[in-house]
Amino acid sequence: MKKRKAVGDLQRAALCCLAAWIGSLLLCGALSWVILREVISYEMGKTLAVLAGAVCLFVGCLVATKPIPQRKLLWALGMAAVYAGAGLLVRTAIDPGVGVGVDYRLVMPFAAAVLAGLLASRRPNHRRR
Repeated sequence: MKKRKAVGDLQRAALCCLAAWIGSLLLCGALSWVILREVISYEMGKTLAVLAGAVCLFVGCLVATKPIPQRKLLWALGMAAVYAGAGLLVRTAIDPGVGVGVDYRLVMPFAAAVLAGLLASRRPNHRRR
């Protein structure tokens, strides 16, 4: 079996985290357009934005951690920490007076990463006849 390099895994994780960030930004932009058209309310849009970010991070963590041989959950949690940290930095840069609290906006990325890490670490089910 060929030994994998950790640098390649780190690059894949960083690229997938960046892709999840960009994907969530695009989905939130589309969601803001829907809110401005008054199709959905602002409060519903805030909740859907958090869910869209969690889904993007879930897909990114799953794609990044699937080929990694060990410690998939830790890789996924590291990606969630980078994703949430970047979100907190952007949020405080936009509005420095806002406080940081633990609510569903901070918990959802970590829940999505845990789910992706556990799903990626499942043993494959081979059914042969």
